[in-house]
Amino acid sequence: MDENNSTVRFIIIGAGKMGLYHGLALKACKNAELVGVVSRSTESAKKLAQELSISVYGNNLEEICSKTKPHACIVAVSHFVTSKVLGECIELGLHVLVEKPVSIDSEIITALNIQAKAKGVNIMVAVNRRFYKVIQSAYLDTQFFGGLKSIVVSGNDHPNYYKLRKSFTNDVYDYWPLMNTIHVFDLISFFSKGIKELVFSTSSINGQEQVIQSIILGNNGSSTTFSYAEGSGNLNGWSIMLNGKDLQTIISPMEKTELTFSFSGLSKEINKENSIFKEGLFEQLNFFINSVKHGIPISFPACNLEEHANVISNMSRIFKLNHV
Repeated sequence: MDENNSTVRFIIIGAGKMGLYHGLALKACKNAELVGVVSRSTESAKKLAQELSISVYGNNLEEICSKTKPHACIVAVSHFVTSKVLGECIELGLHVLVEKPVSIDSEIITALNIQAKAKGVNIMVAVNRRFYKVIQSAYLDTQFFGGLKSIVVSGNDHPNYYKLRKSFTNDVYDYWPLMNTIHVFDLISFFSKGIKELVFSTSSINGQEQVIQSIILGNNGSSTTFSYAEGSGNLNGWSIMLNGKDLQTIISPMEKTELTFSFSGLSKEINKENSIFKEGLFEQLNFFINSVKHGIPISFPACNLEEHANVISNMSRIFKLNHV
């Protein structure tokens, strides 16, 4: 876009909770203007537009683009239509911040990356934890204490809890291990400056639990052990071990606490209502807006489609897309 134009015009596609969260964060950003909302349901689009004080909404993407002339969009739709919607946005010449996973098929993501490059648009995958200050602080510590050593996902975050709450569409549960650990696995890529090689991966059954262990080599020379145990309780935890120090994290959906970080004796609670989650969305958006304004390709610390395809490819190999 023209750098002399100081404002990036956005539309939001998807009228669910993440559409609302992104919209609120976007309205707090400088150099950005939210001009429209698109959803499959006109009523849903209208409701979100009213919540965000936006006058233009509808269920036809091309029509809304014609009315609002956006430079960029945020795609926060159902997981299994994300790649289709993203392809449509690319064809319209929009820069896109897209929720993850873009697809569970890495080849589809690669094809979208080729399409985006041909169109000259920036695509950034919304893995917002990369922009939490506590994560970026931990990354700096790896520069002093050595690379990421291990991530342990000690299951027990069982899909039945979410099924009862009707949190997701049913097809999400067919790929639950991948969906449930994508943020965790993305952090392996983040701390490793990209995944170079999956050395080995084993899968076994311990009682009624699937147990997976893998060793992953990073582009920065790190060797990370990824361990996953699928459980049936209500508490899910994972810990990041750095050489010399530990970064402990606990996920407890039953307590509505998404992440608790404890590092060097300090702890921070994170949930979707507090400032740390909002800060992550805000910083992620600012990074994306700056990239769009100045035509800067998406790169570290953000996640582009090439890196995302690599993450999904390795996750698919590890989990073999087994149904729960």
